[in-house]
Amino acid sequence: MTRQPHDQFAKQYLTELLTPHGQVQISREVTSEVRQVDIWFLPAPSESKPPQVLGLLGQMVSTACLLEPFRNAIGIMAVRNCLLKLFALYGDLQRKARREVRPVANLIRQRKAHLRKILSVKLTCPVYGFCPLPVQATY
Repeated sequence: MTRQPHDQFAKQYLTELLTPHGQVQISREVTSEVRQVDIWFLPAPSESKPPQVLGLLGQMVSTACLLEPFRNAIGIMAVRNCLLKLFALYGDLQRKARREVRPVANLIRQRKAHLRKILSVKLTCPVYGFCPLPVQATY
């Protein structure tokens, strides 16, 4: 469920941009504590390279990915919550691999690793890779 107008706009806008290039699923639920990712994108099998017309966004969605657009600057907790959703998805993949009697690594490789993309105008904390770094005081 979308509560913020910006969230709804971002989902609709990204859906329109990405639909010609693959499958878009809005507010996909992930298990554990019920969480939803804003955008779940699977590139079309025919797309062998990122769509250049989308620029940086095209590069970001060159593989299956989760997108979380934010209107304002985000902090450490927002980054951590995004990671929780990513890890919940990995858990779903593990359970699916067990049901299908396939190694998890094969399933993740087959899906080309689901990476979390956070779209924000800026961060309130420095981030290195997936690890938000604590802000050190400069006196």
